[in-house]
Amino acid sequence: MVFVRARSAVTLSLLVLGAAAGLVPACISDTPVNTSSSDSGTSPTGTGTSTTTAPPDGSTPPPNDAGGDGATACPAGFAECDDDPKTVCETDTRTSAAHCGKCKRACGGAALCQAGECQAEKLADGLQKPMGLALAGPRLVWYEGDIIRGCRADDCNASKIVLVDVMGSATNFPTGLQSPRQIYVEGSNFYFSQCPSGSNSDCRIAACDVGGCKLTGATFLAPANGDRRAAWVMGGGGQIFTHQGLDGLYRTDIAAKTQTYESGKYRIGDQLQAAAITGQRFVFLDDNASLANPTGGLFVCPVSGCTAAPTRLLPPPVKHLSIAGDTAFVATGGAAAATASIIGCDTSGCAGSGNVVATNQAYVSDIAATDDSVYWTTVGAQLVETNSTPVGTVMRCAKPCTGGPQKLADSLINPVSVLADATYVYWLVRGTTAGANGSVWRKRR
Repeated sequence: MVFVRARSAVTLSLLVLGAAAGLVPACISDTPVNTSSSDSGTSPTGTGTSTTTAPPDGSTPPPNDAGGDGATACPAGFAECDDDPKTVCETDTRTSAAHCGKCKRACGGAALCQAGECQAEKLADGLQKPMGLALAGPRLVWYEGDIIRGCRADDCNASKIVLVDVMGSATNFPTGLQSPRQIYVEGSNFYFSQCPSGSNSDCRIAACDVGGCKLTGATFLAPANGDRRAAWVMGGGGQIFTHQGLDGLYRTDIAAKTQTYESGKYRIGDQLQAAAITGQRFVFLDDNASLANPTGGLFVCPVSGCTAAPTRLLPPPVKHLSIAGDTAFVATGGAAAATASIIGCDTSGCAGSGNVVATNQAYVSDIAATDDSVYWTTVGAQLVETNSTPVGTVMRCAKPCTGGPQKLADSLINPVSVLADATYVYWLVRGTTAGANGSVWRKRR
């Protein structure tokens, strides 16, 4: 059983479970597009007519590159992308929104391709302290206080609507500092923790169609049992895990609409920041505060349960968790989070240290691992609730990670969620506490 974060599949509480392989040593960015050329920006074939013309540098026309990116046959910044043997190197990959940097790499808008690199695209703005971003196929879903809002990604500002009103008050809702994973998507529904109005007990997992259920309200999956609101929500394979503070770890079966207590099975106490199931391993992150694991750290035990104490993979302090294949990625730092490191650790063991992907990351707020990359967000300040300085970033490390991380976006005010699907990486900017200045962004992978 493999839990997959909500992208091409689904959220797992701070985690993305893709299909990656192996440990990740240090980090490397994409190979940049060579934009040097004496050409003024005109296609080597002029108007793209049926006659083949010489490249702008006067050299002999290169052979047609029907394969697609023209990297070796065409002048720098051009490629053969139309598969037409009558034209050669007709596409300017420095500016083409449909072929940015290489053939068939679309950015989503004509102005988004600059120097062969897709630029970040703001999908929605004017949001009131958003948190908990999740992907639901072509849709996006997120919290804004006592509502859950959603939109179609391709026209988010125009299509965003309130999907459901969340019972309870914003005063007892998690701030998102513990976990940006608050919404889980499976099939045509999204799931979240719902409490009675004005209460922080009898909280249960509720379901709502991704198209919205504002008129009918959400549907509860299990009877009320006095539990507190979940600090995070993760799931996959027809089940949802939540950790509800002193009430412990619970598993909700979606089809059976039943809830079972799982803390004893995995020897988990009152503190748990994230967890994931990968293959036959249950991996969880205890941020140095649990009664069951007073030393804290990153732990693993069989998915069937721990017959003895769980194995500690990494010592504390560690925060956030995302898994790709059998590699778990976490942020270290604790109280010294202004100089956190991103660490990759094989879930079968990594000698207590793992492999450093990046260092000196200021207050990491989320991590998302995919088959070929690791993404993370940094706030740059200790407290999201009071920070109003645009010092946040979105970072990427392309495996096998040997040359340092790449900055995808900076000068952000409190980026608190990052996700990725097969085409885009998405992030959510919370903005400041005062004013509706939050936003959702994406960038072509």
